[in-house]
Amino acid sequence: MANRFEMNEALKSRLLGAENAEQAEDILKEAGQTVTAEDIAHLWDEISSYRKDKELSLDELESVSGGADRDWLTDGCAASVEPKSWCNSNDSCIWWDVTYDHEPANIHCPNCGAFMYVNWVDYDPNPSNDTYHYKCKNCGTEKSY
Repeated sequence: MANRFEMNEALKSRLLGAENAEQAEDILKEAGQTVTAEDIAHLWDEISSYRKDKELSLDELESVSGGADRDWLTDGCAASVEPKSWCNSNDSCIWWDVTYDHEPANIHCPNCGAFMYVNWVDYDPNPSNDTYHYKCKNCGTEKSY
């Protein structure tokens, strides 16, 4: 099942601090995301699994605080699956356990159909007004939302 919302490092960090599923849902809605009960259930399972009886290592702390584990452009996907699918529960990837420079996006290039990556983001004080700039790894086409 694909994740239906955009997740950046700041949002991941806030979600890791959520005390329950309802608080995680509030955080996503405050960030301008539209979520379903199914999305929240999957996300809370991922958060719980990630935190369950686990002390964060220095690498994991760096990952949550904004460091990247790999560059999608040069290293590819850590799980060899499509962007935005779920991590821990089915060995796919929503960038929870792995963080990326040039993170893959669930946006297809209008020219060649390949997945695009987040090239850069114009952050707005209101997160729902952030503008994401995507670029195609294969043909270089750029697209913004």
